[in-house]
Amino acid sequence: NYKMFNDFTPKIVKLSELNSWNIHNSEIVCKHQYPYKVIFCDIEIEGREVTKWSQPLFQANGIATFGLIRTVINSEVKYLVKVVPEIGCFDSIEVGPTIQKEYGETYDYDDIEKLFINKVTHKEGVAFDSILSEEGGRFYHEENRNIILDINFKDIPKLPDDYIFVSYRTLNHLNLINNCLNIQLRNLISTLEVE
Repeated sequence: NYKMFNDFTPKIVKLSELNSWNIHNSEIVCKHQYPYKVIFCDIEIEGREVTKWSQPLFQANGIATFGLIRTVINSEVKYLVKVVPEIGCFDSIEVGPTIQKEYGETYDYDDIEKLFINKVTHKEGVAFDSILSEEGGRFYHEENRNIILDINFKDIPKLPDDYIFVSYRTLNHLNLINNCLNIQLRNLISTLEVE
C-alpha cells in the first residue's frame, strides 16, 4: 500500500533554500540537534586508478542504535522487523530492524520500542550488544550500536501495523533480493549465530 499509494515526490532544492541548515567552516550543519552533518574531505590512497579526490561525507554526531527482537512462536524462532520508509530508498520503503534510532532523534516511542528500551536498560535478554563501524565510502568514522534481544513472546504487546514477525529463512531469502532489507537489518543479520 505504501509503495502504491504514497504520493510523496522528492525534489531537488538549492542548499540556500534549506532554512534549517548552514554552511560553516566547509561543513553543512543543521541549526538544531541532528543525527549527522556533511563534511568535505580530500582523500588520497595508493593502488587505485584515481589516487586523489575530494568528496562530501556524512559524519555522525553520535552513535545510533539498531536492534532486532527475537522470540519463539510455535517452536520456531522468529524476528520482529519493521517496514521503514526512508529518504533515498530506491523503492521508497524497505524492511528494517525492530529498532532503528539515529542519535539525537526525538519523538514518541511506540509500545515495541518502549519494551526494547526497557529490556536493554535492565540488561534482560540481551544476546548480542556491540558497537560496529558502518560500511561504505559515504560515512566518516560512523559507529552504530547493534543489539539482538531475546524476548518471551507473551511479553510482546500488540504489534503496530508496520511490524511483522518473520523467520530466518524469510530474512535470508529477502537478503538475496536488492532493495528489500535495509543496511541496518542486513548488518544485524550478519551477527546472528544460526544453528
